[in-house]
Amino acid sequence: SITRRASAPSGTTMAVTVFDRRSGSRAQKRSPQAATARRTLRARYRLIDVASGNIILDATAGSDAGIDVVSSEYATVAAESTALENLSSTVADQIIARLAQQARSQPGQ
Repeated sequence: SITRRASAPSGTTMAVTVFDRRSGSRAQKRSPQAATARRTLRARYRLIDVASGNIILDATAGSDAGIDVVSSEYATVAAESTALENLSSTVADQIIARLAQQARSQPGQ
């Protein structure tokens, strides 16, 4: 897991912890049939009021993808890379949507 913090001029800080998990076979497949691996990306994020230390929002976002492990190592690595890019984008979109929802529900803050 990786944790990062970022502060905003609004007097809030956001802490995000990302969990990246792989399951299934990553080894190069020697038979003509493809094996399947799964990649799961989860993020726990907290929006914190700097002045009071109160947690404004504590939530999670996540997504997962199936990856075909084929005889070409290059194709498998490319598929894993693409899956991670897509998962990252999906998780980021979920976080942005939840932050926007939080902002709408607390006008004037």
